[in-house]
Amino acid sequence: MNFKTIKSSEGRKNLPKIIREVDENGQIYVFTVHGAAKVAMVDFALLEEFIENTEYGISEKEITKRSKEKTISLKELKKQFDV
Repeated sequence: MNFKTIKSSEGRKNLPKIIREVDENGQIYVFTVHGAAKVAMVDFALLEEFIENTEYGISEKEITKRSKEKTISLKELKKQFDV
């Protein structure tokens, strides 16, 4: 992902523009104070996805995708492993 790093003072001056870029283009901004990264601004959907993946280890989208993958019976599994 491509971050744009800006000073917090610059962020205050350009907040409407920054919000628009985050919302429309998915741009991520990192705000610095005295040269050190302090906070980031990201699209809310991206934040939700991150939290979901972090809390549960897998996203709902991934669970849905995996649930549609082919499953096999226990009998087929035993046969495959010669058990």
